[in-house]
Amino acid sequence: MILLGIDLGSNSGWSRYDTVAQTVEWGRNDWGDQKLPPEDRVICFGEWLQREFIHQPIKAVGFEQVDFARGKGAWVINRQEGVLQWLCRGRAFVGVGVPELKKFATGKGNAKKPEMCEAALRWLRILGVSGKVAKLHDDEADAILVLCWMLENVYKGEKTWGS
Repeated sequence: MILLGIDLGSNSGWSRYDTVAQTVEWGRNDWGDQKLPPEDRVICFGEWLQREFIHQPIKAVGFEQVDFARGKGAWVINRQEGVLQWLCRGRAFVGVGVPELKKFATGKGNAKKPEMCEAALRWLRILGVSGKVAKLHDDEADAILVLCWMLENVYKGEKTWGS
């Protein structure tokens, strides 16, 4: 089974965990520079997510649930969440609030980006990522931590990671 963690936004982080192969992958998608209309960024996100579902047997999707009504990125993130919910029909779909994710990762609900990146690096070691991962972008870190939050809080009984 494959779990997918996503950090929504104009630049979205993602992470994938295969519970059978016990592998983790992650990355970051840039949905176009700020000159690209927000609608186009949402369409790019939807197309990417559809490709993920076509090429991967994804069982569940978790995402960082941003709780705000206004703001620069609000329109894009709100629409991405709608696209995500629509495309996840038939799959488990769970959001984790920003303060809850920060508390899970660092023990405090107001952690800064560098602390979240450090926490994600620790979790990658727990997941058995070999080699040296020196640095993560904060979007990647958030996606990895969403994935780890899912493993700890949603799939406790099914996890096969961490010796």
